[in-house]
Amino acid sequence: MPEFTGNVHNLELALPFPAPASGGNAVFAIGRTFGAAAFDGLDVWVDESATNTYDPPDGAALTLPIRTLIACTHGWLRFVAAGAEVPGLRTRTGQPLIVTDATLVLGVWPTLRDNLERIAEDGSYLIPQTEAGHGGRPALEYLLYENVDLATLDAAIEALIKEARPDPFFTLAERTAMVAAFRAGQIQILARAGRVIGEAAAGDPGPLEVPAGANDSWRRVTFRTVDRLGQLFDPAYFLRRVQELGDLVEIPVVIDKTLIPSRDAVKDHPLPKLTAGRRIVDWRNEFGRPVAGARFTLAPVTGAAGAVVETDAAGLWIGPALTAGDDPLAVAHGVLAPEDDRIRIGTLPNAPRSASALERDVIADDYLVVSAVDLEAWFPGRVGAAPSIEPIRRFSEGNRVTAMLDARRTFSMIYRAFRRTFRNDDFSGVEEGGRPAAEGPPLPEVTGNRIYIAGWKLAPELWLPDFVHAEAFPPPEYDADANMTVGAFSATGHLMGLLHAAIAAGVDVRAQLWRQQQESPDFTTDNTAAVKFVDRAVGSGRGQAILDGVGRAVGSHHQKAVVVQNADGRLAFVGGIDLAMNRWDTPEHFPNDDRARGGRKIDNAGFHDTHCMIEGPAVDDVETNFRQRWNAHPHVGLEGRTPVPARTPEEALDPIPGATHAVQINRTVPPGVPGFPFVSSEHGDPGARLARVNAIRRARRFVYIEDQYLTMVDSLDHATLLASPNPLAFVPTAPDTIAAALRERIVGPDPLQFVAILIPRTLGEDPRFADGVLYEMRKRFITFLTHGLPEEQKRDRLLVCHKRNRAGQFTYVHAKNMVVDDVWASVGSSNIGYRSQTYDTEINCDVVDGEIARGVRRYARDLRVALWREHLRLGPGSAAVVLDPRRGFEMLRAAAEGSLARPHDLAPYDPTYIGDDLTAPGAPPLYDPANPNHEIVRTHLIDPDSRSPDDPLLDYFALLALIS
Repeated sequence: MPEFTGNVHNLELALPFPAPASGGNAVFAIGRTFGAAAFDGLDVWVDESATNTYDPPDGAALTLPIRTLIACTHGWLRFVAAGAEVPGLRTRTGQPLIVTDATLVLGVWPTLRDNLERIAEDGSYLIPQTEAGHGGRPALEYLLYENVDLATLDAAIEALIKEARPDPFFTLAERTAMVAAFRAGQIQILARAGRVIGEAAAGDPGPLEVPAGANDSWRRVTFRTVDRLGQLFDPAYFLRRVQELGDLVEIPVVIDKTLIPSRDAVKDHPLPKLTAGRRIVDWRNEFGRPVAGARFTLAPVTGAAGAVVETDAAGLWIGPALTAGDDPLAVAHGVLAPEDDRIRIGTLPNAPRSASALERDVIADDYLVVSAVDLEAWFPGRVGAAPSIEPIRRFSEGNRVTAMLDARRTFSMIYRAFRRTFRNDDFSGVEEGGRPAAEGPPLPEVTGNRIYIAGWKLAPELWLPDFVHAEAFPPPEYDADANMTVGAFSATGHLMGLLHAAIAAGVDVRAQLWRQQQESPDFTTDNTAAVKFVDRAVGSGRGQAILDGVGRAVGSHHQKAVVVQNADGRLAFVGGIDLAMNRWDTPEHFPNDDRARGGRKIDNAGFHDTHCMIEGPAVDDVETNFRQRWNAHPHVGLEGRTPVPARTPEEALDPIPGATHAVQINRTVPPGVPGFPFVSSEHGDPGARLARVNAIRRARRFVYIEDQYLTMVDSLDHATLLASPNPLAFVPTAPDTIAAALRERIVGPDPLQFVAILIPRTLGEDPRFADGVLYEMRKRFITFLTHGLPEEQKRDRLLVCHKRNRAGQFTYVHAKNMVVDDVWASVGSSNIGYRSQTYDTEINCDVVDGEIARGVRRYARDLRVALWREHLRLGPGSAAVVLDPRRGFEMLRAAAEGSLARPHDLAPYDPTYIGDDLTAPGAPPLYDPANPNHEIVRTHLIDPDSRSPDDPLLDYFALLALIS
């Protein structure tokens, strides 16, 4: 009797039938095979009368019919009735997997998944593998036994239940009830490796041809194998890999314990030997779905160099079967390259990078799974005529982008970058938010070092590190002419102190800040003082700054972009975080956090935001944006301001070796502005909107959004939809709005699994009338997404929620993020409103990662997981809880609905909420869409659309009406 630990966490493997007696007649025959005539399984026919002794993992030896079905590994066993859909599984063509006959589904025990993946990675333990031969092979997640004999099934299942719930603790009646629940598909049963789980049913060939060597009396089972990414692969390949373990001699004790009933029984089993070894290339897209008609070369495996082959309708290329005498372990070195040079490929389920070609050591009996992504499909082309001088490129590769949650980390990284433009500070070992124990010496050479800031707001007194230093507080004070009245800026922490120290050292410091339009202009908030502070001589150096009012009539410059060249190279920062007061916060959003005193009022409810740090060629695109805006401004050439010099080709940043991020820098630049000659006068640069609409339309599983406003819905479409007698057939007249794109993916054919959105509860705009408009518009936006769906489908497909801090106060959400399918991710300054998407200037950093982790792109997945960990208060070791997007969504929904039995930071969206201040005495009138004056204010000031021409008279009226 083989040793059995009884521990399901130990990997144990068996073949799905007992081994027949040696030397007898053949008892197995192979019918349909994987990939033949679009079949996605393996038919095995077994002699109905053959028996043999079987030594189970524990207990006495048994005599079993060879038609007996054996659990191939530890796992959960589920029953699916004939003609039913297997929950969660699909065919290779994307249709729900419906079984013809009664089926047992064995799901691998969770702690064994990684073991099976390691077995699959090298393709064979019997040959040494280089990096080029590692990975890209399917690991078992589910094994389906289709055509199970129902007459003997109940007894087998009752025996499995009895093993876990023996007499006298559970009665036969209780176990019988559990069997009935199992057969009804209501519960799953634990099946240990090597246990009997049933028998094959009669062959019942019907339209099927009985294979050679079998007859009508034989039994038949159709096996299907599903990998960890939910895709069907060749069952015969899995069976051969299990049998191959019997040939290992280096670790016999481990193998003896792993293979059931014994190493020899598995090694000599005839079933895997009846299946033909062959090479298979399984071509999938970035969503993990098979790609039909994919054309590629894999010379010399697929023929001479340049010989192109093509996948079939199931996304497979299947090479010729090995014949007698062929060595299944022979290795050929090939180069896998798609015919389309826009495609980047990596392996599944994991790959350190993706590239235009992939070097592989391919075994003669091998199964290679490829993930292919068309970057141009994710990164839309630029609209309008490209400028003749240094355009922003469509996208770049070889970048490294670091997403940063909340301002503490962002300010810390910007602080370090600024310091190293003029000082050789050593930040090794310094924690986030900290400073080195001592200043480094001045840099001996600062030529070429620069700091370029394109900002909505810059607070000179902002303290960038944690507030733990005496010189940080009280903050310095100054007057309208940027003369100090109290204290002084410190170069070891204050933003303006850093900029002045850099200017004095000879660093090229420039800031282009928005000339803010306000009801009561204030030099501390409208950037006047900040511009004056920068735009002056400091020591022997001089900074340059522009107070920028060029744009549409009531437009703003909302970009939050910084480019730095320092002792470490060139990098950029892009996102939603302004270099302003009241932004500092941590992902924990602790109330009354003393570390925040240099960056915000510590008694507020917190400020959730995101930013990113960019290294690599995409930095050139962020710098080009600054150069284009600066050099086009009429103040350049006046008062000593000089153009930003163009980069020479030699100065262009090269891809970073090993860096895997493809990046598209997207902007909003409105059309029709004579001061913007660097974009199309007709279209401007609508890249931010086009990229997000495109990503939503490409989504296949989910979209996750964090946004400050959420208002880009066409009012006429909203009214028409609500009045429609058949809202699910509604076709929008403005399909390129964010709301229309999302609605199509929520209620249209092949809907997404879910859309989740995080927004602030309270807006707090100034003047307050704007709040009422924005509350109403986001209510319309949210209603528009699901109108016409049954309530249960609305709940299942859309979640909108707010964020709280640890004290239960509502944290302000200022982030502008989007994650699609854990493939594409965007962090930037553009909100989902007409103003951000068409009218103001904005800048986003959109990323598709070439590194693949568990079938998805690491950057997008890690950003989503980090955000959800923050909102659900999950610890650093709890990321696995939300790795699966659907499971994570259900946790978010439970948290927002109040049914998650653990602390979290979420609260449900309340469509009736319009702000506490709008219902207080003396509040401005509530927004009334039927009031034409209110509509003028909405469309000409609060959320204008640049695709409509400005009307100076109405714009002026809207401004007067709003401030009154």
